[in-house]
Amino acid sequence: LVLITRDSRLISGSDDHTIKFWNITTGVEEGTLSGHSDWVTALAVTNDDSVLASGCRDGSIKIWDANGLAEKFTFSGHRKVVLTLVITSD
Repeated sequence: LVLITRDSRLISGSDDHTIKFWNITTGVEEGTLSGHSDWVTALAVTNDDSVLASGCRDGSIKIWDANGLAEKFTFSGHRKVVLTLVITSD
């Protein structure tokens, strides 16, 4: 699972339960987010690339500070996998 931000970072979610940030130009990993207990199955980022939302196979959604690479909070309650996330400017 991959998305590319407006500021030219590649963000990948994996079955190893992590989210990684990559520099598209150099290919160097810039950071890793850990905290999901299962596969990361969905990613979405705000228009200004400052907030990342991630969905997980365990039904949770996490909100992250995409610049500071820190978890802000977790939504739990879905009983099944979160497959899609969309962040709108509204």
